[in-house]
Amino acid sequence: MNTITLIAVLSLVTLMSFGIFALVSKWRVDQRRSDGSTSKSSLATDSRGEGAIEALERADTSGRRGTTRD
Repeated sequence: MNTITLIAVLSLVTLMSFGIFALVSKWRVDQRRSDGSTSKSSLATDSRGEGAIEALERADTSGRRGTTRD
């Protein structure tokens, strides 16, 4: 097997592996979205719990300084 063939085979196997990984990940996300019992992200505006934005606002009003400079 020469070098060109080896590189071509390895690149195709890598490309197929990433494609299969992406399809499986998409399938899992679709399954999770269709399941009604999963909790929403804390970043979602219609989530049940305290979101990350509210936690940051509360921390900012409690006197703690952020990492940004004014």
